[in-house]
Amino acid sequence: MRTSYTAIKFVRNLAIFGLLSVAACQTSPEPTLYVTPSPILSGDPITIEVQNIDPDVLVALRLDEIRLRLNTPAYYSSSATFEAGADGRVSTTNDAPIDGDYSGVDPTGLFWSRQRPEDQQPDETAELQPLTLSVDIGNDGSVEFEQAITIVRAFEGIVTEDLGPEFPGAFLARTMTEGPHPVIIV
Repeated sequence: MRTSYTAIKFVRNLAIFGLLSVAACQTSPEPTLYVTPSPILSGDPITIEVQNIDPDVLVALRLDEIRLRLNTPAYYSSSATFEAGADGRVSTTNDAPIDGDYSGVDPTGLFWSRQRPEDQQPDETAELQPLTLSVDIGNDGSVEFEQAITIVRAFEGIVTEDLGPEFPGAFLARTMTEGPHPVIIV
């Protein structure tokens, strides 16, 4: 009788150990960054979302680029800090930042609020850098995600031309096919 009790106890302990091992091996999903659509057509809605974060964790988003401005490399940057919701998400489409370069819910806030900090401008030999989104989960200064973002002014088959310094930011977009075509002036 003593052996069967020991065997039962052994099997029970083995089962408990197995369940604990399985529980220890299960991990929560890794945080994930989604930027949609990709590439982004200028003027279209943009969604930036970070998922699988612990609730109430701070998430800092930063958008940086070095591009030509008057034929000289210029640095542009914006940032916003969010608090993850109970669902473990931060979304620029649904959430307002608690700190940063813009306020209120605005999916394009990081894009239009970019500024040129005078004290951080590169020298004339700096290489151009694409628009890059950095994500810091926990707002501790470490970058967990970094993703280049492409914004196109027009789809394939459409040519764009800047109108020059006389009309800053203005451009002409036209199709390469024979017309006549409609004209839109914004």
